[in-house]
Amino acid sequence: MGPVHKVMAALAATVCLLTTAACGGASGGSSEGGGSGGVALLLPGTSGDGGFLDSAKAGVQTAADEAGIKAQVVEAGTDPTKWQPALDDLVAGNAKLIVTGSFAMADMIQQAAEANPDKTFVIFDASVNYGKCKCPNVYSITYVETQVGFLGGALAALMVTTPGIAKVNPAGTPTIGMVGGEEIPVIAAYFQGFKAGAKAVAPGVKVLTTYSGSFSDPVKGKAVAGDMINQGADVIAAAAGGTDKGVFEAAAARGLWAIGADKQETVDPKVGGVDTVLTAATVDVRSSVKQAVLDWHDGKLKGGTAGAYGVEDGSVSIVESPLYTSVVPAKIQNRIKELVAELKAGKYKAELTAS
Repeated sequence: MGPVHKVMAALAATVCLLTTAACGGASGGSSEGGGSGGVALLLPGTSGDGGFLDSAKAGVQTAADEAGIKAQVVEAGTDPTKWQPALDDLVAGNAKLIVTGSFAMADMIQQAAEANPDKTFVIFDASVNYGKCKCPNVYSITYVETQVGFLGGALAALMVTTPGIAKVNPAGTPTIGMVGGEEIPVIAAYFQGFKAGAKAVAPGVKVLTTYSGSFSDPVKGKAVAGDMINQGADVIAAAAGGTDKGVFEAAAARGLWAIGADKQETVDPKVGGVDTVLTAATVDVRSSVKQAVLDWHDGKLKGGTAGAYGVEDGSVSIVESPLYTSVVPAKIQNRIKELVAELKAGKYKAELTAS
C-alpha cells in the first residue's frame, strides 16, 4: 500500500478543489506559476477514500503551495472507461506536469508520455515499462509493498500470540486475516509480505488472505471480512481502498482490532463509536508525491527512472498512533522496531522476493 496502493476509490464527490479543480473526468486549465507550468493530478477514482488517493492529493496540494504554482485535480470516478478520456483532456490542456497513480494507469501514461514529450508525468504506486518505452519524461514512484505487508502481518501475529491484549482473545489456533482489493501485483505483494511477516514472528499462526474484488465496495469488504472472522480471524488487516471501510465495520461489529493501509485511516480510529482502527501498515504516499512535484518544479526530477520507497528511507512503517501506543504492549512495539531494522539489513530478502 501503500503502499496500498491501487485503483482506489470510495465516497462520491462533486467538487474537488486544490487551487483550480475539475471533477467527473472534466478538466480545467492550469496556470503558469513559480517559473513552471501548472501541475494536474488525475485520480482514478474519487477523493474521500481515506487512503492513497487522499494522500496523493494532499501531497500535490502541499507541493503546489510551497512552490507557488497552481494545481488542479481531476476525479475520473470509479468507471475505468472514463480514465483515458480524462487523461487525454489533461494532456491537451495547459498543465506541464501530470500526476496519477495505480497499476491500471501505467500503460495509459506510457502511451501519453511517448506521444507528448513536452509534458512531464509522474505515476505513483506503479511504474511504466522503461524497457519497452522511450519515457525520459516519466518518473515512476514505487513502494516496497512486501515490506508493508510484512510489518502488518508481523504485528497481527504478535498480537494474537500475546496474552492480555484488549479485544484479542483467540479461540483455538491463533488466526489473522487480510483483505485486499483487486487481484493485481501490488496486492499480491502485500499478501506475500503479510504471510512472511506472520511466519517470521509466529510460525504457528494461521493466515487468511482474500481479494474483495474491488477498491470501492465497503459492502463487499464487510462481507469478506466477516467471513474471515467466522473462520477464527482475531485481527483483520485491510489494503482495499474504499473497501477498507467495510472491513473496519466488520471488525467493529465483532469487537476486534483492524489494521489499515494508510495513516489517514488512523486519524479517527472509531467505527460506529468504537475504537477499531488500531494502526496502519503504510507507505508515505503524501511525502513521495510532494517531493516529486517539488523536484520537477526545481528541475531535479529524475525522469526515465523509477524510485523505490521502503523502510530504508522511512517511507514504510507501522503508524504509531495514540491508540497503537496505548494498546499494543511495549515488547511488541519494540519487536516491530527490531523488524524494521532487520528489513533494512536485508534479513528477509529471500522471503520477500517474488518467486
